[in-house]
Amino acid sequence: MPKLQELEAMKRFERRIVVFLVKFVDANVVCEYSRASANLGHAMSCFFKTALYCLQIQVNIEKDSGCDPSVGV
Repeated sequence: MPKLQELEAMKRFERRIVVFLVKFVDANVVCEYSRASANLGHAMSCFFKTALYCLQIQVNIEKDSGCDPSVGV
């Protein structure tokens, strides 16, 4: 069973992921959705690949700045 502090850190990290993805993925994926609207599977695949790419950038930025997202702020 995770400790309360771990759960709180996970919740903070999840909120930060959502905010980050809304900011970046919204701009990056809208065109892919419209282009691939006939193929929802492709659109979803593109969405998640873009989301993971953006998340990787975010994690790298935070590591460079000395902020570890797994711990929370």
